[in-house]
Amino acid sequence: MRINRKELVRRHNPTIQSFDPSTPLSVGNGEFAYTADFTGVQTFCKEHRSAVPLCTMSQWGWHTTPVSRERWGYHLSDLELEPYDTAGRLVGYPTRSAGQ
Repeated sequence: MRINRKELVRRHNPTIQSFDPSTPLSVGNGEFAYTADFTGVQTFCKEHRSAVPLCTMSQWGWHTTPVSRERWGYHLSDLELEPYDTAGRLVGYPTRSAGQ
């Protein structure tokens, strides 16, 4: 059986009718996720910051230099994490700018 990929993609092709900072589009595969605004990229980060920040996240990404107060002015333990239900458990993500 052949899959008509063009038809398959068009069935799930999102269309954004107007700008709303509380409804960005996130796509991912469980290991990588990208959140875009209505332009399809992350053009209007400031406008989204108050509602849903635009971000790119990965399961496999890491820093080669640990975050330290001396180098960066903060430590990961200083961040206020927003809890999200992830596979049946709450996981904290630094998604808010308030209080950071």
